Amino acid sequence: AIHPDLAAYSASVLTEAGFIFLVVLVVHLAVRGVSARSPGSIFAAGLASGAAYLYRTEGIGLPLVIVGFLALGPLVWGGWGLSFAARAVICCLAGFVLIASPYLIYLRLASGHWMIGRELGAAITYKIGEASSDGGYWRALAFSRYVPLLATLRQELGLYLKKAALDFAQSFY
Repeated sequence: AIHPDLAAYSASVLTEAGFIFLVVLVVHLAVRGVSARSPGSIFAAGLASGAAYLYRTEGIGLPLVIVGFLALGPLVWGGWGLSFAARAVICCLAGFVLIASPYLIYLRLASGHWMIGRELGAAITYKIGEASSDGGYWRALAFSRYVPLLATLRQELGLYLKKAALDFAQSFY
């Protein structure tokens, strides 16, 4: 078992159990792919990371971590060559794009700009609203159709970092 609380999650209508399964599957496939020098397993890790992204927006980080691991491996650990690393990176990204691109294209068509998911922009904007003296404006923006994530962060980066630091400090309680 990975964590005892997974038994409780599996009995609930929550996405944690399925998402954790996909994360573990991605890691397993990536490690197996590197160990066996199998581009097919790396491609499967990319497919699974695409499914994890569709399952929960946070899954967008999985291919980034796997690609970083594959690209840095020859330089840091020297366990595999640059040619395998390049093929593996391409395979991982190809698998991810194959699964995730229809949703990413849909988001582009629906919103008019490229985005990872509306949830990320809404969450960041809502958190800025919690820390701002003009919270009503930010919370309303969080639920609007268009949440300009990068513009919001450029405009209120200090406020967002302050809120993130407070949330991080409170997480120890």
